[in-house]
Amino acid sequence: MNTLSRRNFTRTVAALAAAAWLQPVRAQLAGKPVTLVVPSAPGGTTDIAARMLAEPLGRILQTSVVVDNRSGGNGNIAGQMVARATPDGTMLLAQYSGYQCITPLIQPVPGFDPGKDLKPIGHLIDSPQVMVVRGNFPAATFGEFIQYARANPGRIN
Repeated sequence: MNTLSRRNFTRTVAALAAAAWLQPVRAQLAGKPVTLVVPSAPGGTTDIAARMLAEPLGRILQTSVVVDNRSGGNGNIAGQMVARATPDGTMLLAQYSGYQCITPLIQPVPGFDPGKDLKPIGHLIDSPQVMVVRGNFPAATFGEFIQYARANPGRIN
């Protein structure tokens, strides 16, 4: 089996498994629209991933899926919105994992705990992060950057 055939086979098996798993969900939704809440402004990585997911998810669930951007509060506004929604599958949260893990440590919100009030159901995308400096900065690697920072305390913000 060549790589393309394997890839298509894997996608087909995954799609069939998802369809079987989603059958009870489809019945529960019964044509109700689904809102996919994104805790950031339109145009960012999470928003783009949610918009790419909305159409195929709507086809699988046989209903419309609307992307609703609710930025602010390091994801807390959107997270609270979904946590307080009726738990009927019509409101989902597509969020950057840092909001789920880091935000409660640096910005706790009374009455809302993402670790308890929300439950992860799937991994959407990997989004590599890069660090860049000006072209004339005297470091070309992360190791050189650390050396520069140690040799020049207080100069890097």
